Amino acid sequence: MTKRERLRLRRILRISALLMVLLVIIAFVAGFMRIRTLMAFRGEYVRDVDITDRVIAKVAIWLKDVEGANVDDEWIRSKTDSFIVKVDLDFDNKGLKKGTFTESVNNSSYAECEEKAYKLTADCLRELIIKRLILVGYAKELTDEDADVLIKEALGMTLYNYIKNSRVEIFPDYNEFAEEVTRTGDYRIRGTQIEWERNDKKVKEEFRVSKDTIIIVEAEDIYKKQGDK
Repeated sequence: MTKRERLRLRRILRISALLMVLLVIIAFVAGFMRIRTLMAFRGEYVRDVDITDRVIAKVAIWLKDVEGANVDDEWIRSKTDSFIVKVDLDFDNKGLKKGTFTESVNNSSYAECEEKAYKLTADCLRELIIKRLILVGYAKELTDEDADVLIKEALGMTLYNYIKNSRVEIFPDYNEFAEEVTRTGDYRIRGTQIEWERNDKKVKEEFRVSKDTIIIVEAEDIYKKQGDK
C-alpha cells in the first residue's frame, strides 16, 4: 500500500468515525427528546375554557325579559372581561406510554366565574334602572349608591343578592357544563398522537409538547402544567 493510499484510508477512517459519533449523538438526543415528551404526560394540568359569549348571551336575554330594554350584547361585554372556567387534567402513569387520565371542572374557578356573572348582571340592571328612573322624572341624576339604597328599600336586599337568591339562569348549569368537559379513561401515546376517550369514543389526536405545555392540535386545547403528583 502506497503512502498516498494509506493517507486516503486514514482520512476515510476518520470521517467514518466522525459520522459514527454524530449518529450516536443524534440517536441520544432523539431518545432524550422522546423520553422528555413522554414524561410530559404525568402530573396535573389545567386548561382554560372561555364561556364569555355564553354568559353575555344569557345576561342579555334575562335583562330583556326583566327590564324590557333593547339590550345590546356589546354593551354588556364592555362592562366585563372574559369569563374563563378552568378545567383540570390529571395523568396517572402505568409506564412511559400509557396510563389513565381524568379531566374535570375546577370547582373554585367555576364558582368565581358564577359570582362574577351575578355581579355583572346586577351592575347592568342597576344602570338600566337608573336610566328608567331618570326618564320618568324621578330625578335628574342618580349615582350607583343612590340607586342601591332605593333598590334595597324596595327589595329588602341588594340587587346582587336578589339576583343570586333568585338563581337567575345567567350562567351555564354546573351539571351541564361538567358533562361537557368531564372525561376519564385510559390513554396511550403512539408517536405524536395520544389515544384516549372523547365523547365516549376512542380517538387519536395529534399533540405537541413544549415547556410545561401540552397542545392537542385539532381540538386547540392548551394544557398548562400545574405540578407533579
